[in-house]
This record gives sequence, structure tokens and C-alpha cells, in this order.
Amino acid sequence: MTQSEPGARPGHCPLCGGGGGETHLPLPEYRYRTCRSCRLYYLDPVPAPASLVRLYADPRYFCGAGGGYDDYDADAEAAIPEYDRRLAYLATHVTGRRLLDVGCAHGQFALRARQAGWQVDAIETSPSARRRAERLLASRVSATVRGLPAKARYDAVTAWEVVEHVTDPIGFVASLATRLRPGGVVAVSTPNGGHRDARLHPDRFPEFQAPLHLFLFTAPSLASLLARAGLLPASVQFTSPEAPMPEALWHAVQRVRGIPLLGSAVGAVRRAVWLSASATRSFVQRRESYCLGLEAVARRTGGA
Repeated sequence: MTQSEPGARPGHCPLCGGGGGETHLPLPEYRYRTCRSCRLYYLDPVPAPASLVRLYADPRYFCGAGGGYDDYDADAEAAIPEYDRRLAYLATHVTGRRLLDVGCAHGQFALRARQAGWQVDAIETSPSARRRAERLLASRVSATVRGLPAKARYDAVTAWEVVEHVTDPIGFVASLATRLRPGGVVAVSTPNGGHRDARLHPDRFPEFQAPLHLFLFTAPSLASLLARAGLLPASVQFTSPEAPMPEALWHAVQRVRGIPLLGSAVGAVRRAVWLSASATRSFVQRRESYCLGLEAVARRTGGA
């Protein structure tokens, strides 16, 4: 996990600066608003920076008791094929193999990249996660971008599942862009605010997680974020497909998702159903509505 300083005016959209965002999801201590101009979902009020630091510094964030991951290491082990896909995709956008992984958590993606032949540096602000990453990588992990060697530059800077957590996403991404070599790319992933449940059933959409997720981006607003940070989006793609299901079946799924074996089986069945459904053109045309994730790769404008 990594953090950034606030950059938005109170009551205004942190991305485009528009005012008067509509309340989309009221919660006991917060509410998610929708910007009328760029359709970004953003949390109001923004939690105090000190409270966010404490939240992500808590070791329980990564192991089920701190509101973050049920078991980060188990998730990371299952994600190895996803890491390989991401690395292969990055390799189509750059010729060099020097990579900076920002918000590296316990270091599993950084390790996989190193095993694939990349020269890797990593950043993690959580002290407990940083120590675990340093043990796994057997190398120093920085706490911030500023903690890197001043002249260090990279062919690829990755920030997987990070931009939704930082208080100033434009400033955060812009800071990553300063670390690019000529021709380098920034790659980010984030939950998909264009999912149908985010729009139609926000109370059941799993990515409205206050105060963890400060923003939910749609594909256009993610592209806008990258552009406002001085980058030229090369691609924005949808990931983590989920099959649509009838209302009654959805409620049945929620009841069994908490049971370890049944919950895993349901996820596998939903993915299999999606793969079958995606063979039809009508479903593919609606893929944004049924994918939980977004990924984007962008270059620094001017190639510098």
C-alpha cells in the first residue's frame, strides 16, 4: 500500500474539480458521491491522512482482521497466472526490463517479475508488509518514491490496486511518471466503477469499501486520471469478469460465499459461465458491466 497527500478542494471532485456531486451511496460515517461531469465515484468526507496511515500500518490489514484482505498471501499465490499475464503484457509495451512496483505489499509480484528476468525495485508504505517484502526479495524496499535513489529510472512502473486508496490520485500518478525512462510506461489496476452493480445496486457492490476505497474509476475516468497526470493512455482494458445472474440466485450466492469451499466453487462456476457467455457478441458488447477490474498502461507524453 502507498499513500499521497490530499489534492482536492473540499466538496469538489478530486479528478476534474467539478462541484455538487450527487450522493450515490450513503453510509453511517461516509457517503460515496458521483461527479456529474466525469462520473468518478469518490468518498466524502475524505478520511484524515493520519487515520489512513494507521489503517494500512496495521499488520491485520493483510490477514483478515483489519478490513483489507482475508489472506493476502493466499490471494497472491492464486494470482501467479495473473502476474504472468501482466508481465507479458508489459513486455509488449517496453523494450527494457527495469521495473518499479509501487504498493508491493508482501512482494510476490515483484519476486515474480524478477524471476521473469526484470530488474526490480519496490515500494511499500506499510512497515510490516515492507519487512515481509524485504525478506522475500532479499533486498531493500523503499517506503516512498522519494526514498529511491535520485537518478533511478524505470521502463515500467506498476501500481496494482493502489490508485483507489490514495488521497491525491493525480499527484500520485504524476510522481510515478517522473521515474520513467524515455519510452517507459506506468501500469495501474483498480476496481471497475462501470460495473452494473456499482451503478444499479451500490449497496451490494463489493468495491464500495469505506474508508479503504476513496475512489472508484470507470474506464473513461481512469483514462482521464492518467491524462491529467501527464500521461497518454495506451490502453484501458476490463479484467476479472463475473457472469450476470438473476436476483434470487445472487442472494443465494452471498449466503454461501462465506463458506470456504462453497465460496471458492461459486467463484469458479461464475467464471466458467462468463467464459461461455463471452462467446456471444451481445454479451461482449456489455463487458464493462460485468467485469470487476480495470487495467491501464500509459506513456509519459512527449516520450520523455
